[in-house]
Amino acid sequence: MAGPASPSIAWADATGAVIPHVYGFPPTLFDADGRVWKVEPATGSVLASGVDVIALGYASSDCSGPELAFAFLPSPPRAVFRTSQTDFFTLDDATTWSSTQVQFASSGMPGSCTTQPSGTFAFAVPTSELVPVNVPTPAGTAPFHPVEI
Repeated sequence: MAGPASPSIAWADATGAVIPHVYGFPPTLFDADGRVWKVEPATGSVLASGVDVIALGYASSDCSGPELAFAFLPSPPRAVFRTSQTDFFTLDDATTWSSTQVQFASSGMPGSCTTQPSGTFAFAVPTSELVPVNVPTPAGTAPFHPVEI
């Protein structure tokens, strides 16, 4: 037999209106496509929910082959992550991170290749698998505060 439902946390804006699709603690926004974002309650800013900065590099010693997005921890499914301060991405549901030894990484400069510590492992996906996404705007006026529903 199921017991009573437990309370949930929603978020309200400065006027007290509940903000649709923002739940949990810390506040999490679920966009129209089911992607997951973090919300900064003081400002209402929407942030990446996965690893904040994914480095770009290669698994080969000469920076050849496919460019990879890599991180020391993989972002969970439907989480949004970024490769720069402004570019946000997610993966489709069929793409998974794999553990890869990263020998060399690009420095961000075209044609350059910089050595990384030998034996560094990271989770990686080809950058061709990254799906660009636009940052949603939560309804309401910041600051946001939690409310029980």
